[in-house]
Amino acid sequence: MNSWPVFADPIDARCDQFRLQVGKGRILLEGDRVALLGYGSAVQYCLAAAALVERHGLKVTVADARFCKPLDHALIRSLAKSHEVLITVEEGSIGGFGSHVAQFMALDGLLDGKLKASCRPFKTDENTIQDLSSFSTAKLNSETN
Repeated sequence: MNSWPVFADPIDARCDQFRLQVGKGRILLEGDRVALLGYGSAVQYCLAAAALVERHGLKVTVADARFCKPLDHALIRSLAKSHEVLITVEEGSIGGFGSHVAQFMALDGLLDGKLKASCRPFKTDENTIQDLSSFSTAKLNSETN
């Protein structure tokens, strides 16, 4: 008796299109000035936030880190050098992904320039993404030069 469901096709192991490289993140949306580096399920919040602020004239880069260990150093360097602000977004673990990114950036000298980085723990609820006052406070809205 076959243990596989009749409708299931075996996956072709030779298909490189879907191969996931360990330690490699990816850019999901290209933008300017501000980059959101998401980890895990928080990437969906990054995409929602990017769509929200785009309606107000700010195009945000959204990157999916995919892995905390090993970090994608090339991706982080690229985001830090091509954006004014880099914000890490995760489910909220003190000493987690954001701390790991901040330590790498400090040791790599990426915090020595004009980059504004936010790697602090941040508690959120369903209404936070809809609250644009935090963008005005951080001077990240479309009216800020």
